[in-house]
Parts: sequence; C-alpha cells; structure tokens
Amino acid sequence: MAAGRFINKTATIPAGQSLSGVLDCTSGGPAFLHMPPDWTSAMLSFQVSFDGVSFNDLFDRTAAELAINVLGGTSVNLDQTLWKPVLYLKVRSGVRGNPMPQAADRVITITIDTS
Repeated sequence: MAAGRFINKTATIPAGQSLSGVLDCTSGGPAFLHMPPDWTSAMLSFQVSFDGVSFNDLFDRTAAELAINVLGGTSVNLDQTLWKPVLYLKVRSGVRGNPMPQAADRVITITIDTS
C-alpha cells in the first residue's frame, strides 16, 4: 500500500454536544476511526449527505441504524463496501434515539482512503 493514498481528517464533537461538524470525504472513503483517549462512553453513529447540506442518519440495508461500540484510545477499521461512497459525514456520540453529549471537545481522527 502506498502511504500517499491515505490522509487524515478530523471531526470534532464540541463539549456538551453529541454531533460533529461536517467532514468532507469527497477525496475518498473513510477507512479508519481513531478515537480520543478521553471519550465519554457512548456508541458512535453517523449522518451522511450527498451535498454537505442535507444530512440523514446512516442505516444499513436491513433498516438497522449503523452504530459502533467504541472505546477511548482505540481505532476501528471500516468496511469499504459501505464507506467508500460516503461524500459528507457527521459523527454522533450515541444513537439517533439517545444522543450522548460529550463532557469536553472530542476530536475523532478519520483516515480517508483516496484510492
């Protein structure tokens, strides 16, 4: 694998909030999530958009919300068959029906595969 095909971007969930700002993934699909060590315990779920303006909660083809059980200071490998087409992304602490505000700003690093 060529090192130049991967870039890192960040999504920040502000203190007291549960949803990050917009992450532009038009250069490639998310391949890894790198969680901050001080993550306030919560599932991680997502919103996606085709235009960077209108966002929808991310569900899989079985109508189940896509949520990942994450721990602080860990990295998660993402299945490229699902993530490659993502153009714009927001990261949520908690799930659609139960968002979990973070105690402080949380910066999640996302590795993008530009190939």
